[in-house]
Amino acid sequence: MARAQFKLLLFLITLGILVGCIGTGWWIYQNIIAHDAAISKDIAADRSTGRPPPDPGARRFEAAVDLVKSGDVDGSREALYKLLQSFPRSPTCAEAKRIIGEMNMDALYRMDLSGGKRDYIVQPGDSLLAITGRTKTTLEALARINSLTSINLQPGEHLFVIPMDFDLAVDVSDKKLTLLRGGRFFKEYTAMGLKLPPGMKVPGELEISSKSAVFDNKSANPVTADFVRAEKRIIASRGGNTAGLMIRTPPTAKPVEDGQKSATDDSPTSNLGLFLAREDIEEIYPILRKGAKFSLVQ
Repeated sequence: MARAQFKLLLFLITLGILVGCIGTGWWIYQNIIAHDAAISKDIAADRSTGRPPPDPGARRFEAAVDLVKSGDVDGSREALYKLLQSFPRSPTCAEAKRIIGEMNMDALYRMDLSGGKRDYIVQPGDSLLAITGRTKTTLEALARINSLTSINLQPGEHLFVIPMDFDLAVDVSDKKLTLLRGGRFFKEYTAMGLKLPPGMKVPGELEISSKSAVFDNKSANPVTADFVRAEKRIIASRGGNTAGLMIRTPPTAKPVEDGQKSATDDSPTSNLGLFLAREDIEEIYPILRKGAKFSLVQ
């Protein structure tokens, strides 16, 4: 009798295990295998009809936009950064980069403590150059952020200062210039043209070696009105050598002597450089310090 009961118990245990395995297998099939198969079928159907495949980043982008509408700018920016990291191939990434860039630049140049700025109190004997060296910023940025119109400072005056820890990287294949801050994406620009000097190899590492702002054949001071109208150029080179890649606006037509037609500079180097729209170079010129990294990638 006991032996029969043991066999019955063993049978019931075996049956329970078998039923459990079947149930588990059915759950896996319904919730994983069949689900994945349905998604694959839908993607295949979309491709067969010419429709683009589903974009996994679209929902993340929409959520970030909703945060902007609700007033949570910082939360939206971080959500967009996560989108770039998680779904770098999403079609929404281009617009995400544009929005991030506008947010970052607005915070940088706004006259408040946003964007990493801090309050600096002018000390007796301070000069603008001394302050830029002490706070690792640039004279141009200091003048722009604080709307300065004079180099004269008064002790006790408050200035917004911010370290300019920016670098540049340009993708020569699609002429995209990326502004980086602390190694993190800050803003992206599209170059109007790019032609590297002979012998400059890609990939390559350069550094910002010099900057110039010239108006009416004279160097323009950042606190004067002439600075806004000045032609700005940035040189990126290896080892501080000024012979390198020039970042500037495209060459413009100028009248020839007879006054009947115009021509552009036809010197051998006139078509060499990285050419940006004027508003773009006006934006990045103040925040680049000498020694900033400039990477050529492909």
